[in-house]
Parts: sequence; structure tokens; C-alpha cells
Amino acid sequence: MDKGAIAVGIFTALTLMLDYFIQKSPGLRGFVNSKPKMIIYKGQIDSQQLRKARLTLDELLTILRQKNVFHPGDRF
Repeated sequence: MDKGAIAVGIFTALTLMLDYFIQKSPGLRGFVNSKPKMIIYKGQIDSQQLRKARLTLDELLTILRQKNVFHPGDRF
């Protein structure tokens, strides 16, 4: 059997097992999935939350432009 197919099969099995355990264990779910962060509050960018989210200012502004928000203080 091809080594690539074996690798894909093992990866798929591990992914499915991890998904199962994440659904069953709230502690593991909290460890794997991060909690949402409020990066912009009242039109001001919180640089500490930006660092925690591991985003640069340029990346944040790019994401906002893709959502048609051209100034962080704009309201939806």
C-alpha cells in the first residue's frame, strides 16, 4: 500500500478522534478552542488584545476592509 495513503488515513483517524474528545470534554474544548477577544471597543483598538490574538495592526485593518469597514470607529 502507498505510504501517502497510510499517512492520510492516520491523519484522518486522529482528527476524528480529537473531534470526538473535544465534544465530550469541556476542559479539552477550552484548551483547544480560544475564547473570542474584544479587539475594538468603542471605536478604539485595544493593543493588548491585539497581541493576545496574535494579529498585527495591518492584518486587523485588512480584515476590516474586507468587511467594508474602513475606520475602526465605524458602526455597523
